Amino acid sequence: MIAKNIQSNSNILDSLEQFIEARQEGFKRECQHLELKIKGMAVEFNQQFPQVISLSITGSYLHPEFFSPASDVDFVISGLLAERYFDAFLFIESRLGREIHLIREEEIPANLRERFQKERRVLYEKA
Repeated sequence: MIAKNIQSNSNILDSLEQFIEARQEGFKRECQHLELKIKGMAVEFNQQFPQVISLSITGSYLHPEFFSPASDVDFVISGLLAERYFDAFLFIESRLGREIHLIREEEIPANLRERFQKERRVLYEKA
């Protein structure tokens, strides 16, 4: 009887491991697809909003250990006029098909700008 329970528990653990591996593989593929969407969106964004000086990603997307399927993607933008904020927000969110945060760099407090400069990935930046 004990041997049967041990075997049953072993089968359950094997099934759980397979389930977790499949979920991790699915998430990995989802992240690769998201990365392609982000790159394509950045090209379109540059054309749609030519006045923007730079577009960067920051936050959990840059830290895979914190990024999850439910995570949003954080963007920081420089040179966007305040009246175009919602146009830009909706443009990015619709292209990615997921929730985003969009922060105007000009609104980042001075004491946090240096940290942001170190913890970002620039998608494009005009010289």
